[in-house]
Amino acid sequence: MDIRWQGQTTFEIATGDSRVIFDPYPKSPGPTPGWDGSLIVTSSHFDPARIDTKKVDKAAFVVDGPGEYEVGGLALKGIPTPRSQEGVDRAINTVFVVETEGLSVCHVGQLRDPMAAQSRQALGAIDILILPAGGEGTIGPEEAATTIRQLDPKIVLPVYGGDQSGAQAEEALKRLLAEIAVEAGDPIPRLSITRSNLPPEMRVVLLRPTG
Repeated sequence: MDIRWQGQTTFEIATGDSRVIFDPYPKSPGPTPGWDGSLIVTSSHFDPARIDTKKVDKAAFVVDGPGEYEVGGLALKGIPTPRSQEGVDRAINTVFVVETEGLSVCHVGQLRDPMAAQSRQALGAIDILILPAGGEGTIGPEEAATTIRQLDPKIVLPVYGGDQSGAQAEEALKRLLAEIAVEAGDPIPRLSITRSNLPPEMRVVLLRPTG
């Protein structure tokens, strides 16, 4: 399995004859040019300024809400979490989990608070966790650290940058790493991972955006 970060909260998973693109932002590059396998696109919440599923291949299977799905040999489930503060509205954020190659990859979308116990139980065991290090409209570094401790993944792929300036993104990431007491190496272009080479202890991997 290969995982690439296209920028913003957009990540691409390449596994066998399938591709999964989480939250494609309007200027994201989309799947590899000429791709003709199964393509799955997720949208964690409705925000045309941040997520544009229409720009992706029309043959893609789009998932934009909670439920359980099986597409192209991949198992996919979405768990709803609240986006509003104190129940001001009923908008939701969907946390997605993809299971393939014996690995489970979780993309939390625009998570506003650490997940409730019932939601965490619905997710199941998580191997790879994609979540914001902190940013506008989503969890901060302390809440992100709490989520990491609760889900206990083997690999954490933090989203850093996005709407923040370079200094703000660097500070949010620094605070997150301090909270979980884990160091991170230099950013890499992609993560290639299999069940057999999961690290024994939790590891933070920084990806370099390709978009």
